[in-house]
Amino acid sequence: MRVALAQINACVGDLEGNVERCLSAVETARSQRAELVILPEMVIPGYPPRDILFDASFTAAVSEATADLARRVSAGPPVVAGTTLPSGRRLPHHPGLYNAAVLLNDGEVHTVAAKRLLPAYDVFFEPRWFLPGPSLPPTLIAGKRVGFLVCEDLWDEGYDIHPSAELLAAGAEVLVCLAASPYQRQIMEQRLYHARRQRCPVVYVNLCGGNDELIFDGRSFALNQNGDIILQLPGFEEAVCVFELDEEMKNVRSEPRSDSEVAFHGTPQAAYLTTNTLFSGEDELPPRSHALRGNEYLDALRLRWRKPNAERPICVPTHSASSGQARSIGTREGDGSPPDTEGELYQALVLGARDFVRKNRLERAFVGLSGGIDSALVAVIAAEALGPERVTAIAIPSRYTDPRSTACARELSRNLGIHFKVVELESLHAAAEETLTDLLNGGTTAENLQARLRAMILMGFVNRYGGILLNTSNKTELALGYATIYGDMAGALCPIADLTKPEVVALARWIDSRRSVIPSFILERPPSAELRPDQVDPFDYPKIAPTMETLVRENRSDRALRRSEHKRWQMGLVLKVSPKAFGSGRLIPITRR
Repeated sequence: MRVALAQINACVGDLEGNVERCLSAVETARSQRAELVILPEMVIPGYPPRDILFDASFTAAVSEATADLARRVSAGPPVVAGTTLPSGRRLPHHPGLYNAAVLLNDGEVHTVAAKRLLPAYDVFFEPRWFLPGPSLPPTLIAGKRVGFLVCEDLWDEGYDIHPSAELLAAGAEVLVCLAASPYQRQIMEQRLYHARRQRCPVVYVNLCGGNDELIFDGRSFALNQNGDIILQLPGFEEAVCVFELDEEMKNVRSEPRSDSEVAFHGTPQAAYLTTNTLFSGEDELPPRSHALRGNEYLDALRLRWRKPNAERPICVPTHSASSGQARSIGTREGDGSPPDTEGELYQALVLGARDFVRKNRLERAFVGLSGGIDSALVAVIAAEALGPERVTAIAIPSRYTDPRSTACARELSRNLGIHFKVVELESLHAAAEETLTDLLNGGTTAENLQARLRAMILMGFVNRYGGILLNTSNKTELALGYATIYGDMAGALCPIADLTKPEVVALARWIDSRRSVIPSFILERPPSAELRPDQVDPFDYPKIAPTMETLVRENRSDRALRRSEHKRWQMGLVLKVSPKAFGSGRLIPITRR
């Protein structure tokens, strides 16, 4: 059986665009004679849709989009895709949905899995919107019994229910897992561990792309009976790969089967949770009177579909899957080489920044470029993510700024090819001192004032030209509260706020070792906010960063974390690349004893 793994970059709520991407992937798979196409978890609504799922008009539109996709792929091959489905249960203050995997075949929609294990930790709050699905048997496809899982169903250690074991006991010959698993460091090791625990062939298809703070890295893979990686798709980009399940996968094929050979395990009523067809392959969309009038999601579905892109990444393994050798495509995890962890982290941050700007339809980004290593790293990421022509760096030197800081900011901008502006702070600084007078005596008020004046300048550029301000804070400074609220904490997106200070330094050095774009002064200088004469940050970052990171990961706090909690609640979105980031996965109250 020729199976296509299709990792798609879906956007939450973009039902038209998501269906179009699915259609393009299916078209690519069909051209490679695939007999089954696997798409990721929640690929039709996008993940995570969160509280949009309380909008009944949106969930109705998701059902329409799912049915429309089924109609459009009715010529085959069969497609399995992630979507939402109504459970049929009415609960107070709950949408009563299933996070489901559906088989689209002959224009019809059938449920082959409804997620049974609903994560409620870190950034996951799935019981808020979904109900656990029932146990469903394997599905017979092209003569093979396939057991379908949805993401957490594979990560069943510690749960009372073990969906994969039940499917194998029911006769499944291969497990297929549809996933929307966010990136974090070492996440591939965890995925492979859980896949190999099953001791059977596993096909794992993961979402790709950024949605708000979450970054989905793709890197879909297939394992054989022995846990060897038969193939792996590239990371951090859309891709479609078709391969043939062979003897080691307990699927022996010498030539492709026709699409008409798809069959169901038992009667449709026994094999599926739902067998009703929302509308068949030859039907048009329901009359407009059947829909909620004026709803933006339903209206979008009735727009004329754009022609899918002709060019799509196609991964075709050049090796024989029967060799038993662990191989990968586009990444290094499966070939015995150590993974390039800095390169992986860089790709993740670039994708997260690119998709946040692209999916929010922003035209440009602004960065306050101080001559320090944090802002330098953000500028490099922005230039890579958006293209240098869409990035403007702004240096705002003050009476305390080392001239080399501005000179290096200019040099870095020239090396990256981004726009560069200099706005002197002195006139605003002097006017504020004259106005505030005694308020500036004592404490850090005079220093905080400079940070807030800089934020005012940076936001002036955003207001005038549109776009987004990128924040340049790192995780260690944020944990310590060593940041000025409404000042250097300004910015809608925080690309490096989940990197400790030593991680920022390591990544910047890694980038410069390959591209030589960051001036050596920036890489070597002691950290300084340059808000008073001869100022140097009062921390031993290599020592204190691991301590603060441990507290954050264990959901504990010290005095510094407690005193600065209110600041972090008001900051921009943090791209998550660690097991515990500031944001939706760390809900620590401001008011506490």
